[in-house]
Amino acid sequence: MGNLTGHQIPSARPGDSVAGPDKLLTEADAVAELRSGMTIGFGGWGSRRKPMSVVREILRSDLTDLTVVSYGGPDVGLLCRAGKVAKVISGFVSLDSIPLEPNYRIARQNAEIEAAGVGRGHAAAGSSGSRLAGSVPSYQGGARLRHSGGDAGAGHGPFAVSRERLG
Repeated sequence: MGNLTGHQIPSARPGDSVAGPDKLLTEADAVAELRSGMTIGFGGWGSRRKPMSVVREILRSDLTDLTVVSYGGPDVGLLCRAGKVAKVISGFVSLDSIPLEPNYRIARQNAEIEAAGVGRGHAAAGSSGSRLAGSVPSYQGGARLRHSGGDAGAGHGPFAVSRERLG
């Protein structure tokens, strides 16, 4: 899948290393592995630390019927406006100073999406309990994604996109 080429991973002992797969993907490579109807998760909080380069790549794709798990902000709003989303699972969808993201609000009012509001703890537990991984911040403005080996065929996304650092 994607760019899973081997590279050296440093071991605990100096001079030793263990071969392992390179799990970094470009936005285009990651989105190419997604399928319509999948559940995907976005990191960040409201309008902060969102992987907008990945959102834009999804907007350019032919993906539809997505279930999005996110502390929503402009990511959710843009995907709703473009007709990419069937369901949103979130504690909130806000632009901070605008309490309810306008495109998300319109999609809800027009019954274009199903919305499941959950408490912050439930949303965090739901995304951390899935087989999704985060991304690392890329250089020059984009996001690189880390493939977790999730089973895309089972309807679970192999990624959760985030601009958080991986440890």
